[in-house]
This record gives sequence, structure tokens and C-alpha cells, in this order.
Amino acid sequence: MKSIVICLFLVGIATVQLPAKNANKEEAKSLIASGKSLENEGKLLEARAKYSEALAYNGGFKELTELNKKISARAGELVKSANASFDAKDFPKAIDQLQQAHTLLPDSPDVNCDLGVTYHAAGDDARAIESLHTCVTNVKKDDEKSRYEQLITQIETGDRGTNLDAGQKQAISAFNESLRANEQTLPTADDDAQLCKSLLDNQSTLPKTPAILFNLARCSEDAGKLEDAARYFSDYLAAAPDSRAVPEAKDASSLLSSILSFDGPKREDVRTHYRAAAQYLVKGRYQLALKEYEAVRDIAPDFAFGHRQLGLFYEALGRTKDATSELTVYGLIQSVPVEEKEWASKEIASFTEKRTAYDAAVQEAAKRVRPMLFTGHSGADMVICDEAIKSLLSATNEFQLAPDANRLLGYLYVEAGYPAGAKRAYDASTASDVDPFFFAWVSEPNNSKGALNSLRNTKGEVFSLVRVKKDGLQIEPMFSPLKRKKKSAGGIEPQSCHEVMDSLQVLLPQTQCGDFLPVTSVRHIESKQMGIEITTGSEPIWIRPVNLFQDDPTQNGPAGRKFVNQYVRVIQRYMENDMTKLGAEHMTGGEKTMMGLQIASIAMGGVSNAMSAVSSASAMISASVSAMQVLSLMQQYRTEKAMLNRPGAYKPIPVDPAPLAFRVE
Repeated sequence: MKSIVICLFLVGIATVQLPAKNANKEEAKSLIASGKSLENEGKLLEARAKYSEALAYNGGFKELTELNKKISARAGELVKSANASFDAKDFPKAIDQLQQAHTLLPDSPDVNCDLGVTYHAAGDDARAIESLHTCVTNVKKDDEKSRYEQLITQIETGDRGTNLDAGQKQAISAFNESLRANEQTLPTADDDAQLCKSLLDNQSTLPKTPAILFNLARCSEDAGKLEDAARYFSDYLAAAPDSRAVPEAKDASSLLSSILSFDGPKREDVRTHYRAAAQYLVKGRYQLALKEYEAVRDIAPDFAFGHRQLGLFYEALGRTKDATSELTVYGLIQSVPVEEKEWASKEIASFTEKRTAYDAAVQEAAKRVRPMLFTGHSGADMVICDEAIKSLLSATNEFQLAPDANRLLGYLYVEAGYPAGAKRAYDASTASDVDPFFFAWVSEPNNSKGALNSLRNTKGEVFSLVRVKKDGLQIEPMFSPLKRKKKSAGGIEPQSCHEVMDSLQVLLPQTQCGDFLPVTSVRHIESKQMGIEITTGSEPIWIRPVNLFQDDPTQNGPAGRKFVNQYVRVIQRYMENDMTKLGAEHMTGGEKTMMGLQIASIAMGGVSNAMSAVSSASAMISASVSAMQVLSLMQQYRTEKAMLNRPGAYKPIPVDPAPLAFRVE
């Protein structure tokens, strides 16, 4: 999928010097003139870049607004022409017209949805799926999003749908809704395991269409019902022998066959451990799954497949020494086919090159991200952040579960509002005991009695690194805008704890004044309007997350709580607690009442009061709407990266008619 820039700008820690006013004016004029010239030549995108650059010098607003209207109108004309070509079944011409529109508006739902449908009609399903994934990301309405998700499944599985009764439709819709919810939030491990409940509970009454068979196979596998999973995959391959998901189903079926074919004295124990491993994998508990794989090796050392899978698991974790050991044993077992022995030898030989590529990619990403964490920067760094994510993805291509790349990737995905990617990456890093983290301003109302030693004798908030551990929170102070009243106990110099932001040598420094807040001392964690309130035995601790991608975007309303919730979910999932409470992601009754009172005051008093009320109400709406738009923009950066070679573990099941015509808004 095409990489889309998601970085906006970090809350400024360092002060940026702006050019003098007259210099600003002249620079803006020059950029606008260049933009006008390009626009007259028909180079609309190049002109837009000039006008956008002029915004930094307080110019180009009007020109950019008018040009965007012109670009949208031109794209609209191309889509209309493509629609006529589509209706005439001239699909190559329609694709050409839509590609031109895509160049102008790459994130338009109309363009991407119509392009996906047209590619499908033309028989190019690989490109159809790519465009439809972008379409699904950009479409706002859940029901429409669901129909395009189902179309992707139809293309992948060869499903043509069937008539469903009310009970069947309810069970399938519940599965689809749970699947979407798990993509749009960072769920708990138990939420992951509950995803398949409606499908498995109703499996005897559901029609055995290809999509249902595929999902029943995956759900049975993840529930530890290996025999059922093998049967459902076999049924799927018979029902859709030419579908695009056949390689995926064959790989899964082959793996299950290897496990179930073992007939040694520890046969039932081996199956029990693999069942447990499957259940841990679906919950993202890679560390526990690894122990089950190791147990199989220990109790059945003559089971060749056990060594093969454990070796691949070690490789995914980046533990190449352990992987070499297991794959070497696998290659020496007499019953292993010659071609498999050759494969194992080649795989071992590739580790050195993979390690070099992985280390280089992680170092490159850290080099790009580090300055953005420790200094203020401008929109020019959007490309830098995008390149950092590309580097991290290339690193995980070498070792899918390796901790350093996944820890940083998880953080960037949380900041970008892509919880499904954050979950996979953070789950991977915790498999190697590497903690998820984020940055926040931390404070306590009464620092002299607070639970955190690092905040005592400190005025205001302290910019801190927050590490989320299984048994608590590690809080490392990094920067304080206000000077401490006095030295802390023990004679540690305040600046050694609170001014490490100047250091660019360590990505995630461990300071001398870090505090550990054990989960046993936490009574309650709640997402509030301005941050996360952690109630302990003493004064509450306030954690106000810092968003890497935009300048303090969400201070009010549902969007503010949605922003904070994503960090609360990280704490909830990885600190493994049941005392967290999420904030409402819709307008509360009080907010609605307040807005109503403000608007109603227009009818009372003078014009001044009326304008003040309208301004206040508009500000509340604007804060929520603009923040949601930014979150939506950041969600455009999607990756279908899968863990442990399991692409598309589940697929939305077709329930509604496929949207095979052009999208109409």
C-alpha cells in the first residue's frame, strides 16, 4: 500500500525563531507569484506546494483555498467521465481517468472506491484490493465502510454470498462489528479472544460459504480446536479452489497437518501445548506462546516439525543464535526431506545479512525520530517521520517480532491513531520484555506528599518518559520548564534529572531520578478531559500525553477524551489491570446542555452576548471536529503487516450486496 505521510508537528519544546515581518511578507509574495505561474501552466499540484509553503509566512491562504476548489472540481470531472466509461464497459479508459483523478486527490473516497471497483471489473484484483483498502480507510460511514470491507473478502475468498435468515445475519454482523472494533481501538487481550464467540457459537447453523469457512477455520485454530480448524480449511479449499486466499489457507492447513500427524508417545501433550500456543498467539501473548513451543521441543525432541517451528519463532524474535540451533537440529533429523534440509541451511546462512539489514534500518529510524522527540520542529519534518516508519517496517521484514523496531513502531502507531498496528508492534516488543512507552507531562497537586519522588520540590509539570510495564509504570523525568526549588535528597543535581532533553545520544534515556509506580498502589485510572488521572493512596497523579503529530489538538469534548483514551488503552492492555475507565467518545449530556444554553443566549441580551455565545459554541464544535479530522488523516497510514506469516487472520463476512457500481455521495 502506498505510504502516506502522517507526521504533523511536535509540541514545541524549543523556541523557533521566525523571520522578520517584512521578510515574511516578501517571501510570501515570491512564493505566491511562483504558485500563480505554475497554476497558469496547469501544474496544479506544484502550485499547491508553493501556496502551502507560503502559509509559513502568513500568506497564500486565499490562493490555496481557491486552488483546492479547482483541484476538487477537476477531479470531480474526471470521476464523472470515468463513470461514463465504466458504464460503457471501457474499463481501461475508466482506469486511466481515475488514475488522473487519484494524482490530484489521492485520499478521496470517491476516487479510491471507484478505482477499486473498476480494477475488479477489469479483472485486476490485486490492484482492486489495494485501492479498496485505501477506500475503506477514507470512507466515513460505518455501513458503507463495511460493504467495501466485505467486497474485499469476496474478491479474496471467491465468496458470492447467500441468503441469510435473521439469526444468521445477526451472528455474522456481530463478528464483523467486533472485527472492526478491534481494528479501531487498542483492545484488551480478552477482547481479542472474544472476537470469534458469535461465529463459533453458531457454527452449526451458519451456511458454509467460502468466507464463513475461512473464518471458522481461523477461529477454531485460535480457540485451540486444531482438528476443527484443519477440517474447515480443507472444506474451504474444496469450496474455493481458485480464490486468492488459497495460498494462505494451504499454508495454515499444512501447518495443522504437521501437528496432527505426530503420533509419538507424547502425542496428546504435543497437541495440548500447540492448542495453548494458538490461544496465546491470538491474544498477542508471544512470550507465553514461545514457552509452549519450547515445551513441545523438550517433551518430543524427535518431532522434527517442532524444531522447525521453534526455530522460525526464534528467528521472528531476532534470536538468531537460538534459531540456528533449532534449525540445525531440524536439518539433521533423518526423516526430514532433502529439500527441507536445504531450506534450513539457506535460512541459517541468511541470518548474518538479515541482522545487518535490521540493525541498519533501526538505527536509521532512530536517527530520524530522535531529533523530533527532543527538539521542536516544523512541518518540513513530515517526510522525516514517514521515512522513519518505512525504515522500521523494513526492519520488521527481517525479524517480525524483534523488540527494538517494534517498540518504536508501536509508539509511532499509537501517536498516529492506528491502534491495530500499535497492538501488533507492542505485543511483539513485550515478547522480549521491552516495554511500550509514550511521552507525557506529569504532575501531582501536592508534590511534597506525592507518590513520585522525582516530582517533589518541582513546580508545575515535568516532561517525562512513561514506560508501561506489566506490574506498574516507570516514569522518567526528562525536562522541566520551571526550576526546582532545591536539590533533591541525596544531592543529585536537578538538571541531571530534568534537563536531559538536550541529549541526542540515547533515544529513551533512563534518568537518575526515575520512579516506579507499582500497579498494587494504584486504585483507579481514568481518562479525563485534560489527561489521565491516576488515583493512589496519596494525591492523584496527572499524566497529560504529548502528541508527536500535532500541536495540542484536543483540549475539549469527545475528541479530547478520544485522544487521551488511546494512551489509557496502552496502560490497560500492558499494565494488565482492571481499574481503568475510558472517557466518553461522544458528547455528554452536560456538554449538550451547555452548548444549548450558549446558543439559546442568542435570544437574550444584546448583540455582544449573542456573538460571544455563538463563538463559544463554535469553538467547542470546532475543537472536536478539527481534532477528529486530524485523527482521521493520521489513520490513513495503514499497513497490512501480519505477525508470524498470518496475513488477514480474519476477513469480514459478506452480508450486504456488493458495491459494484460507482460510489455516489
